[in-house]
Amino acid sequence: MNGFIVVILNWNAQGQRFQNGVVSLRHAYQATDEALQIEIHKAQGDLEDYQEKIALDPSARIGEWADDGSVIWELSDALDFEIDDRREALTDVRKSFIVTIYHFWERSAGRWTNRAGDSHSDLIKGVQRLGVQISPKLEALKHAVNVLKHSNDARGKELLCSWPALFPPSFVPSFTNTTNWYEAVQITDNHVMEAFDIVAESGPGNQTTLVTDRCAP
Repeated sequence: MNGFIVVILNWNAQGQRFQNGVVSLRHAYQATDEALQIEIHKAQGDLEDYQEKIALDPSARIGEWADDGSVIWELSDALDFEIDDRREALTDVRKSFIVTIYHFWERSAGRWTNRAGDSHSDLIKGVQRLGVQISPKLEALKHAVNVLKHSNDARGKELLCSWPALFPPSFVPSFTNTTNWYEAVQITDNHVMEAFDIVAESGPGNQTTLVTDRCAP
């Protein structure tokens, strides 16, 4: 007779909801990122094809020229602009998802603790009282969000200390003029995926026990 081992798991509805939300947002980001990457690669391919074509046959140039021969526009310029626009959109998408995933954690933590609207530090304390571990990198993620939303020197210097990988190696803040911290931050796909991991590690799983903290002051 075959033996059976019965494993009882503590299914956690709030954890299930939270982790599913992280996965859904991750998928939404990946789909958007991939679509923009495809558009960039297509425009780059079109530009390379066009440049090769006119190198062999200069008369194949596409565009508009003034009577004096100066260029009003040419296809290569239009494609360059298209590539730049798509890259800028990709940068903005990545930065917006950094903000979105942190705010998802913030709203979720407010529900778990029944303390929606509390400060970041109070939410962390409340979540930890429930026995939920917080990623040590969540504070750096919060700093990134503050910079992307407010872009001031105080927030920027916090982020430079807590998550320096978000800046180019050669970056040095200006000591004479206000630094454009939003533009200084360089978010890669790896950084966004790391942000999703940080948030996923800062909430309940779907097979853990979450106790409602009804005695919190």
